[in-house]
Amino acid sequence: YYRRNRRQGVVNYGEIIKPGQIPKKNKMDITITYYIDKSGSMHGEPIKNAFNASHLFSKSLFNNTHNESIINDFKFTYYAFNTKFYKMKENQIPQADGSNVDFNEILEYIHEHSLNDMINIIITDAQFPINNRKCIQAIKETSGLFIVVANNNSNETEFTEIETALKGKFKFLLADEKFSFNSSQIK
Repeated sequence: YYRRNRRQGVVNYGEIIKPGQIPKKNKMDITITYYIDKSGSMHGEPIKNAFNASHLFSKSLFNNTHNESIINDFKFTYYAFNTKFYKMKENQIPQADGSNVDFNEILEYIHEHSLNDMINIIITDAQFPINNRKCIQAIKETSGLFIVVANNNSNETEFTEIETALKGKFKFLLADEKFSFNSSQIK
């Protein structure tokens, strides 16, 4: 027992001790998983900037909120993908190579490997086909928020349709072509 039940009064030798109470912590774990495109079209600065931004964002989020009373712990996971998915170590940047999978295949992988993550961030050049119906269904079946950061607007219409259909669960952000960021803005 964590502590004695005070309502029991004095406990005499040989008496059964009634269960006490464990203080309940009203805290949550923050789980964020990054899925970063490593196909050949991400070669050079785009892949380096995408991974550096994800690591910097994770560090900044932890440093700015780890003392919050409602946060228990942070868990950041990083994946790189082309036609396959690779779990990455923190601060690891892979070589860009290969082609890409369809967007709904990325979402299906997330459903299988990050089903209960709070936030799933996909950083990509979005050079893949999008089947909106399949994508909307896959996102509905997975808990958490989805954020897509793309460096071109070739699929902006499809992403906007998904965002409209899934208000509050899917967000599309457009980055510049090199995924550049100003690190002084992230504290």
